[in-house]
Amino acid sequence: YCSSNEKYYITPSTYFKIRYNDIERVTAGEIAVHLKCVDIFRNLNDHQLLDIADTCTLKVFPRGYNIVEGGKPVNYIFILLTGHARIYQTQDNGQTYVQKDTLHKSNLIGALDMLHGRNYSATVTAGVLLSCVMMSNESFNDLVRPILEDLRAKAEQYENFLNAFV
Repeated sequence: YCSSNEKYYITPSTYFKIRYNDIERVTAGEIAVHLKCVDIFRNLNDHQLLDIADTCTLKVFPRGYNIVEGGKPVNYIFILLTGHARIYQTQDNGQTYVQKDTLHKSNLIGALDMLHGRNYSATVTAGVLLSCVMMSNESFNDLVRPILEDLRAKAEQYENFLNAFV
């Protein structure tokens, strides 16, 4: 909200506000709080969250700005903190965009594309002035992918264990 011409971003904690001009000074600890609200990070311990948060930055996008563009290489994933974004798919003619969905707080942008090693599958546009946590492809592959692969392996082991008794 705006108060005396200063813009603030309200975050998951109602006690924590980020002034627009202070966006570069947000700490890894503050970013880690937001990461904990995202499904794929929910079960990570504080050390893992801080390691990931250390590699992230906060980014602000004005209304109408394309956060990612379909068909372009995945260089970053984004985690929506405030505002909402719209997902657009290109029609067969290659020029007309059709809105497919709307993203809100704690939604990921580009994570599935990054996991599968493909280009962005859709264009995502800021519906309002919004803020995101931005994580590079390298950080994701170094810090997050191994954790997700370990979780998947443990789930497979557990399923095999259960199937052994059927």
